[in-house]
Amino acid sequence: MLNKHASGAVMIILGAICYALPGIIMSLAIGHGAHISNIIATQYLFSFILFFVLSEFSSNKKGVISPKEKGIALFTGVPLFGVTYCFFSAVAYVGVPTATLLIMQSSWIAR
Repeated sequence: MLNKHASGAVMIILGAICYALPGIIMSLAIGHGAHISNIIATQYLFSFILFFVLSEFSSNKKGVISPKEKGIALFTGVPLFGVTYCFFSAVAYVGVPTATLLIMQSSWIAR
């Protein structure tokens, strides 16, 4: 079992990898001639399929989504789409390291 500091370091490394991976994939896809809109549509399609499959295995089998839950999904989904599109567009122009650095700093700028 890892101690508290070691597990924190592992989580930071895993988070950094997960944060940078979409930019790297996007950069490679653009290099092979893919368009940003196609990549984002594919990403959201795979995400929808993944969440649908996970929901089928969840313990909550009501199958009814309340208006509050719909509002929360819309309230969080629209900004997430905007950030994703802007990040992927930035990767096409300035490269993965610069785009990742700027998007990470945006959380500090907003404070």
